[in-house]
Amino acid sequence: MSATDAAVRLTVFTTEAAVAPGGRALHLAVLELARQRDIAGATVLRGVEGFGASRRLLSTRFPDLAAELPLVVEIVDRAERIEAFLPDLLRLTGDELVVSQTCTIDSRLVTTDPPRSAPSA
Repeated sequence: MSATDAAVRLTVFTTEAAVAPGGRALHLAVLELARQRDIAGATVLRGVEGFGASRRLLSTRFPDLAAELPLVVEIVDRAERIEAFLPDLLRLTGDELVVSQTCTIDSRLVTTDPPRSAPSA
Protein backbone atom coordinates (compact mmCIF):
# COMPACT_ATOMS: atom_id res chain seq x y z
CA MET A 1 0.00 0.00 0.00
CA SER A 2 1.39 3.40 -0.89
CA ALA A 3 0.76 6.78 0.68
CA THR A 4 -1.58 7.69 -2.19
CA ASP A 5 -3.88 4.64 -2.16
CA ALA A 6 -7.53 5.06 -1.24
CA ALA A 7 -7.96 3.20 2.01
CA VAL A 8 -10.69 2.01 4.36
CA ARG A 9 -10.54 1.69 8.13
CA LEU A 10 -12.77 -0.90 9.76
CA THR A 11 -13.44 -0.52 13.45
CA VAL A 12 -14.85 -3.45 15.42
CA PHE A 13 -16.35 -2.55 18.81
CA THR A 14 -16.37 -5.53 21.15
CA THR A 15 -15.39 -6.63 24.67
CA GLU A 16 -12.75 -8.85 26.20
CA ALA A 17 -15.50 -11.38 26.98
CA ALA A 18 -16.74 -11.71 23.37
CA VAL A 19 -16.15 -15.14 21.87
CA ALA A 20 -15.88 -16.14 18.22
CA PRO A 21 -17.46 -19.28 16.81
CA GLY A 22 -15.26 -22.12 18.05
CA GLY A 23 -14.66 -20.55 21.47
CA ARG A 24 -11.64 -18.34 20.76
CA ALA A 25 -11.53 -14.75 22.04
CA LEU A 26 -13.16 -12.65 19.31
CA HIS A 27 -10.43 -10.02 19.10
CA LEU A 28 -7.79 -12.73 18.59
CA ALA A 29 -9.91 -14.43 15.92
CA VAL A 30 -10.31 -11.09 14.10
CA LEU A 31 -6.54 -10.47 14.17
CA GLU A 32 -5.84 -13.99 12.92
CA LEU A 33 -8.33 -13.62 10.06
CA ALA A 34 -6.75 -10.29 9.06
CA ARG A 35 -3.26 -11.87 9.10
CA GLN A 36 -4.43 -14.86 7.06
CA ARG A 37 -5.92 -12.51 4.48
CA ASP A 38 -2.72 -10.39 4.35
CA ILE A 39 -4.51 -7.24 5.47
CA ALA A 40 -2.12 -4.28 5.73
CA GLY A 41 -2.61 -3.68 9.45
CA ALA A 42 -4.74 -4.37 12.50
CA THR A 43 -4.48 -3.20 16.10
CA VAL A 44 -6.45 -4.05 19.25
CA LEU A 45 -7.00 -1.22 21.72
CA ARG A 46 -8.30 -1.76 25.26
CA GLY A 47 -10.86 0.74 26.48
CA VAL A 48 -10.97 2.14 29.98
CA GLU A 49 -14.72 2.55 29.94
CA GLY A 50 -17.62 2.21 27.54
CA PHE A 51 -21.05 0.81 26.76
CA GLY A 52 -22.83 -0.67 23.78
CA ALA A 53 -26.35 -1.56 22.72
CA SER A 54 -27.11 -3.06 26.15
CA ARG A 55 -26.37 0.36 27.74
CA ARG A 56 -24.49 -1.51 30.49
CA LEU A 57 -21.40 0.45 31.54
CA LEU A 58 -18.14 -1.49 31.38
CA SER A 59 -15.39 0.15 33.40
CA THR A 60 -12.15 -0.36 35.25
CA ARG A 61 -13.89 1.42 38.14
CA PHE A 62 -16.04 -1.65 38.79
CA PRO A 63 -13.84 -4.67 39.63
CA ASP A 64 -16.60 -7.18 38.84
CA LEU A 65 -16.88 -5.79 35.30
CA ALA A 66 -13.15 -5.34 34.66
CA ALA A 67 -12.94 -8.72 32.91
CA GLU A 68 -15.31 -7.44 30.23
CA LEU A 69 -13.58 -4.21 29.29
CA PRO A 70 -14.35 -2.71 25.89
CA LEU A 71 -11.99 -3.46 23.01
CA VAL A 72 -11.64 -1.74 19.66
CA VAL A 73 -10.04 -3.53 16.72
CA GLU A 74 -8.81 -1.17 13.99
CA ILE A 75 -8.13 -2.66 10.55
CA VAL A 76 -6.74 -0.67 7.59
CA ASP A 77 -6.05 -1.57 3.98
CA ARG A 78 -6.83 -0.56 0.41
CA ALA A 79 -10.54 -0.24 -0.31
CA GLU A 80 -10.70 -3.25 -2.64
CA ARG A 81 -8.95 -5.51 -0.12
CA ILE A 82 -11.28 -4.43 2.69
CA GLU A 83 -14.28 -4.98 0.41
CA ALA A 84 -13.16 -8.59 -0.16
CA PHE A 85 -12.40 -9.09 3.57
CA LEU A 86 -15.58 -7.56 5.00
CA PRO A 87 -18.06 -10.43 4.42
CA ASP A 88 -15.82 -12.88 6.31
CA LEU A 89 -15.29 -10.35 9.10
CA LEU A 90 -19.03 -9.78 9.47
CA ARG A 91 -19.68 -13.53 9.67
CA LEU A 92 -17.02 -13.82 12.37
CA THR A 93 -18.15 -10.84 14.46
CA GLY A 94 -21.88 -11.61 14.46
CA ASP A 95 -23.77 -8.92 16.40
CA GLU A 96 -20.71 -6.79 17.22
CA LEU A 97 -20.68 -3.25 15.81
CA VAL A 98 -18.43 -2.86 12.74
CA VAL A 99 -17.89 0.64 11.32
CA SER A 100 -16.34 1.33 7.91
CA GLN A 101 -14.69 4.67 7.13
CA THR A 102 -12.89 5.90 4.04
CA CYS A 103 -9.52 7.31 5.04
CA THR A 104 -6.33 8.75 3.65
CA ILE A 105 -2.97 7.22 4.45
CA ASP A 106 -0.62 10.07 5.32
CA SER A 107 2.63 8.20 5.78
CA ARG A 108 5.88 7.92 3.92
CA LEU A 109 6.67 4.85 6.04
CA VAL A 110 4.12 2.58 4.37
CA THR A 111 5.99 -0.33 2.82
CA THR A 112 5.24 -2.95 0.23
CA ASP A 113 7.33 -5.62 1.99
CA PRO A 114 5.98 -9.15 1.63
CA PRO A 115 4.05 -10.47 4.65
CA ARG A 116 6.16 -12.00 7.39
CA SER A 117 5.46 -15.50 8.58
CA ALA A 118 4.10 -15.94 12.08
CA PRO A 119 6.66 -16.78 14.77
CA SER A 120 6.94 -20.47 15.57
CA ALA A 121 5.30 -21.62 18.78
